[in-house]
Amino acid sequence: MPPLLDQRDPLPGKVLKRTFVVGARIGSGAVYDVYESRQLSVENRKVAVKVVKKALCRDSDTDAQVHLQHHAFERRVLGALRSTCFAVLLDAGSVLDGEVERPYLVTEYLPGRQLSEVLSVSGSLGSDQALMLFLVLAEGLDELHSSHVAYRDLSPSNVILQYGSSGQVVPRLFDFSHVSAFSGALPRDQRNKTWILAGTPPFAAPELTSGQGDARSDVFSLASLLYTSLCGVPPVTGPAGTWREYVAALRANPTLPHRSLASQGVAAGSVLDPVLSVALRFQPRERYVSINDFVLALSQAVAGNLDHMKVGPDRSGLFARLLRGMKGSAPPL
Repeated sequence: MPPLLDQRDPLPGKVLKRTFVVGARIGSGAVYDVYESRQLSVENRKVAVKVVKKALCRDSDTDAQVHLQHHAFERRVLGALRSTCFAVLLDAGSVLDGEVERPYLVTEYLPGRQLSEVLSVSGSLGSDQALMLFLVLAEGLDELHSSHVAYRDLSPSNVILQYGSSGQVVPRLFDFSHVSAFSGALPRDQRNKTWILAGTPPFAAPELTSGQGDARSDVFSLASLLYTSLCGVPPVTGPAGTWREYVAALRANPTLPHRSLASQGVAAGSVLDPVLSVALRFQPRERYVSINDFVLALSQAVAGNLDHMKVGPDRSGLFARLLRGMKGSAPPL
């Protein structure tokens, strides 16, 4: 971090609740500044401290209040989750920064690489690995949905890949900046007239452009993530990195994916394409109604076509073994 930035930032070096020593800033977004920190009470272990940006805490306008209310909602949601898919919430509070109280969250620190980084280097994942990531993320999203809360921002940039104790790669979700309840429309930014918490194109469900979303929105995003993991590109062709470009691409061709997995040489493409085509339907009512239904459909398709899947170099990958044992039934969520 540049020395001048350290001098302007008063938080590094502060001790929160006599336990958490704030370290260097490692990230900054629209709502939070994120610091790599240490927890003195537990062997000086590394943690992440997410602090609401100072400007939002001293601003009384509607948009700032929306973000502060969302911080409180995020804290409640994170505190209730138990899936290993999510970063663990360790503590919460507020820290005085000059004359301003800034709310913060202390979470588990997640070392690893973003899925987007891995895909930029490798181009894609093997079928076995991509499907296992899908299953773990599906389990986490299903738990979130049981509280009638949608994640809304599932994308390769928000998935951290870690190695588990047995050497397998485990996906973790660390950014809860867009989680929101199923009911009601998303809050609107009064300054630029866009929806707040609307997700990241081209992985966000189309209905988020109108401020709506529920479990089926995450079905869409999970399908888009699986598709991208398997072939290295999102299911939308052409420029779609901004909402304007994404909406234009969907208007030009709302039938997703624009190119099938099979046409791109993915070994499992002919098996997965029919399932993904349902999960990626433009209209939410035409998709799988839940993550569990999506997993059921995909598992049954794969289990019935193992001879064509080429899963793992020796056909003994974890996903293949799981499906052979299931004999066509879905894994429990």
